[in-house]
This record gives sequence, structure tokens and C-alpha cells, in this order.
Amino acid sequence: MVKIYDFIISDFAQHWKNAHEKEGHSVPTKEMEKIINKECKNIKSINTNTYTSYRHNNADTDEVHIVFTVICE
Repeated sequence: MVKIYDFIISDFAQHWKNAHEKEGHSVPTKEMEKIINKECKNIKSINTNTYTSYRHNNADTDEVHIVFTVICE
């Protein structure tokens, strides 16, 4: 079975917003590990990728995501 997990690891405000004005939505590493280990038994392989989403028009916020592709039973 292949499972894909997409977590936000960093979100930060641009331009006029201050970082403290925005609630963080990033997921701590320990929490990611907990979720993956709970849902995947007998993990065969884990691959990771990162990407950045740019939302300059509406939210004026960038987010860095990490994607785990997990192969398990």
C-alpha cells in the first residue's frame, strides 16, 4: 500500500503582515512521525519532497510543505 502525507513545515507572512499576527499552521516533526507510525504498519520505504506554495493575492502568505510517500503493508 502507498500512502501520501502532506504537512506544512513553515508558514510565514509577507510584506505588511507581521509573523506574530498570523497563527502558525506548521506541524511539529514529532507529530508527523506519530501520525505516520500510527497509520502505517511495517514500513518498507519513505520518500520525501518539499515544495513552497505562494499565495500573494489573497492570503499574502507562503507555506513550505513536506510530502512523505510511504510504502507499507
